[in-house]
Amino acid sequence: MRGLDTTENLTYQINYLTDKKIDFVGRYVNLSSAWKRLGTLEAEKLSSAGISIFPIFELNPTSGDYFSRERGVRDYDESLASIAAYKIPSSAVMFYTVDYDAPPEDIPKIIDYFSAIVESARLRRANGYDYPGVGAYGSGYVLGEILARWPVITWLSMSSGWRGYEDWRSHADVLQSVGDSSSFDFDYDISDKNYGYGGKKC
Repeated sequence: MRGLDTTENLTYQINYLTDKKIDFVGRYVNLSSAWKRLGTLEAEKLSSAGISIFPIFELNPTSGDYFSRERGVRDYDESLASIAAYKIPSSAVMFYTVDYDAPPEDIPKIIDYFSAIVESARLRRANGYDYPGVGAYGSGYVLGEILARWPVITWLSMSSGWRGYEDWRSHADVLQSVGDSSSFDFDYDISDKNYGYGGKKC
């Protein structure tokens, strides 16, 4: 399947997307970051055109200082509000990101963060509520550490210099790459689904 992710509003780009046979788009849904978040009209138009949305929750996860168990709880709670606001279906995957080349010493903090998210999602389902699957974006190294603990959906960053890129390039569920500037008149990255999600759900 062919897709893209972008920080830009796609409300008036639907024809471009359908002409290029885009199946899905990754858009940011955190309500506290207005400049790049998905718009309500945008979501309606994408849905009407048959283009799936894969939601991305990202504030500023660019160093180890961002990550903690407490931060994971807060981000999960805000993502719940996003799910309600955008009517995101339980069949979707909510991606939480690690947007830097995390070194080994940061892994414990990142694991604490994802532990809080996964446990919160599982507890919610145990109490009778459904919830989109949990996805992780980052380097191959980070994805491997997370996947060793939970069956998350993996989205590999296009940053080929980051740890573990080559090892994970053919294994990630979603692979990000640099977009062709001649294809669309907005900034974007290509995101291809390698194998589909295979029914995995934390």
